[in-house]
Amino acid sequence: TLERNLDAAMPAEKPFSVTDMDPQSATPALDRNQIDPEDGVWVCCCKNENRITHFQGAFPFKHLTCGKCNKVPCRLCLATEILTPFLSDTADCSDQDDRELRFCQICPGCGLSHRTESCNGRIVFSKNACLCGQSQDESWLRYQLGSVAAYRADATRIAQELLLKLSSDAMWRRFD
Repeated sequence: TLERNLDAAMPAEKPFSVTDMDPQSATPALDRNQIDPEDGVWVCCCKNENRITHFQGAFPFKHLTCGKCNKVPCRLCLATEILTPFLSDTADCSDQDDRELRFCQICPGCGLSHRTESCNGRIVFSKNACLCGQSQDESWLRYQLGSVAAYRADATRIAQELLLKLSSDAMWRRFD
């Protein structure tokens, strides 16, 4: 079943180490006392920080739903590099060998993340429906899975920057 597969999924990124942290961090004591083994954070448009882990397998982030408002990520939400918005329909993946592709899309109905597949050295965003029944269409957000290094080096600073940008973006939308 899906739940059994999600429960058995292993982390995809190398384990977190204290040496991953930036010694010049503005909040070194806080970072060392609250070591974050996660791979990134997405800040919901409700301003809640949601920590995320990248997993191996077909569902790289399992279900992404906000811990405060239960929404799935939308175009107004922001995330660290691990979830970098990807606006194209295709990309070359011939350099990824047998590794799992670092692209995914998220079902807007339930938040289940779906890893892309490859065909002839190109990534392919599946047109299949999600297990919840939601048909794949343009409302599904697509992401390239970026590096976890910056977030792990200074998680507190990175999360604060996302919150500030989210607030700034919201303010500018009011004037549009």
